[in-house]
Amino acid sequence: YILVCVFIGMAVSVAAPNPRAAVVALFFVWTLTAVVGPRLAASLAAAAAPMPSMMDTHAALEREIDGDGYDRRTEELRARVLKEHGVTSESELPFDFRGLALQYDEDRSTKIFEAHRANLRAREARQDGALGVASIVVPWLALERWSTAFAHTDLTHAQQFEDAAESYRRALVGRMNDHVKQNHGGDGDASLWSAVEPFAFTSPPPGAILGYAWPAMLVLCGWALLTLAALITVGRRTAVVGARL
Repeated sequence: YILVCVFIGMAVSVAAPNPRAAVVALFFVWTLTAVVGPRLAASLAAAAAPMPSMMDTHAALEREIDGDGYDRRTEELRARVLKEHGVTSESELPFDFRGLALQYDEDRSTKIFEAHRANLRAREARQDGALGVASIVVPWLALERWSTAFAHTDLTHAQQFEDAAESYRRALVGRMNDHVKQNHGGDGDASLWSAVEPFAFTSPPPGAILGYAWPAMLVLCGWALLTLAALITVGRRTAVVGARL
């Protein structure tokens, strides 16, 4: 990207009739490629796949999860479990019904959450794809995509971290619910908590990052070659004109 800026600056400086004209032209190029271009591309990407607000997303999620009521679902589950085991009360069950009910509701909520997340990620993918196409015209976007990938702050890393955290949460909740189910709601001793490993996330190695970030570097290399060719062309024409004069 530095080479692109240098080649553009040199080409404009050589072609401009005077330093003032070169400064004005370069300021226009900078404004177009570093300010207007990225903002316009982001706006177009957002328009192509609009994202619902966080408030609307949470509201829709809560409505679907709690639409029929937790108490009602629990009563239906209790009646079904008692019938399956041929008993008339929870105390007659060979396990704690509360742990089973908690995990049942957790599994149900997970399915609903996954459906909503899949919808959001599909929109994110369309926006990211639009920005990838726009980076061909706006090299700043290609630089941003490349640098954020190796800084572990891009969309792919964010989703990988989210997946790892969610998997850890589900495993922890499942273990606690199973403990309640098997131990009739006991608090558990130190062995229960010592068996829970701390959350850890390992970022993908550079090779994996290159596997999906290479198009951005290809765009930057293309721009470097294109601006170098423009500089050489302008330089030759200026030399020919100077020789004629």
